Amino acid sequence: MPSYVWTCDACGRAMTREYDMFANHPAWLRCPCKGVARRDLGAEQRGDHRAVGREIWCGHNPHTSVGAEVDPSQIADENAFVKQHNIQGVAFALSDDGYSGEPRVTSRKGWKEYCERRGYYNKDGGYGDAAPGAGHVVPPREPSHYTIDPVAGTVVAHD
Repeated sequence: MPSYVWTCDACGRAMTREYDMFANHPAWLRCPCKGVARRDLGAEQRGDHRAVGREIWCGHNPHTSVGAEVDPSQIADENAFVKQHNIQGVAFALSDDGYSGEPRVTSRKGWKEYCERRGYYNKDGGYGDAAPGAGHVVPPREPSHYTIDPVAGTVVAHD
């Protein structure tokens, strides 16, 4: 998804948010200093949002992914995988509802590395995110449907 940049009139702080290209994104945001941050097209065009993007992926506001959630019993395994491959800025923890283990991501670089090592990719990702054919293995496609063979008692996958 594209990143949009707002710059505060009062303190000059730049804030980024990601929105779908067709979504209605706000013309202004409220800055933590209580000032008004207006959309900064110049910063977006210059690519300044790449440096600012750390504010989205920071410790007090980590990125989470529903698609990469795991069963609570797998949290320790995923954290061991992250530690084994020395991936920085990715940790799995029990979700707020307690039903799944969600990734808590504070580094976009770490998230890309994790996704590539697992064979995942972000369908809404932008330039620099893990993508199919970008040097990692894409998992096999899921079958379109399954049927049960009543004679043999087996499950058959169909494309």
